[in-house]
Amino acid sequence: MSWIVETEDKRIFHAGDLNNWYAKFLSDDNPDQERYSFEMAETFNPIAHEKQFLGELKDIRKVADSFDVVMFPIDGRVGNGYTLGGRQFIERFPINIRLTDRNF
Repeated sequence: MSWIVETEDKRIFHAGDLNNWYAKFLSDDNPDQERYSFEMAETFNPIAHEKQFLGELKDIRKVADSFDVVMFPIDGRVGNGYTLGGRQFIERFPINIRLTDRNF
């Protein structure tokens, strides 16, 4: 589950557990084949999972087109592609970063 919170003219996105969790398998020779992940204890198709993740980003876009603050999981358990989900998110949503002393 993910959250969008709007407060004091700021829009905040917390991704919760939303991520492209199978990104490490996308760089394999045959990413469109079914795989078994011991970490997740399930069989999956990396390409189908990525399409589902990107579909979720499209659904979020229907609600908001930019954010002031984003919290997104960057998790080493994903392996080589651990930043892919975060990068895919920021490619689709402008993030207004305003860092000043009074923000901290």
